[in-house]
Amino acid sequence: MQKARNGMLVKPVVGLIPPEVELVAQPTEIDRIFFASLKQLMEVPAVPYEVRFAHQSLYFPSMRVENEIVWGLTARMLVALFQYG
Repeated sequence: MQKARNGMLVKPVVGLIPPEVELVAQPTEIDRIFFASLKQLMEVPAVPYEVRFAHQSLYFPSMRVENEIVWGLTARMLVALFQYG
């Protein structure tokens, strides 16, 4: 389980999504959907990603895959998966 900034507990589930399934982004949650292989994600180092909020800097793990950045709770869950999974 991972705890989101708002205190909500999130339980990540790892699975396979068949290619014919159409994924639809929830606009209040994410901007877009992109695909990265598990191998790509495992090979890139997690680096701190700075977010300025209310006159302070918050740092989250992030992973750059091609022209995209995976950060925040998603990156934390991936780091945990790679460490313990």
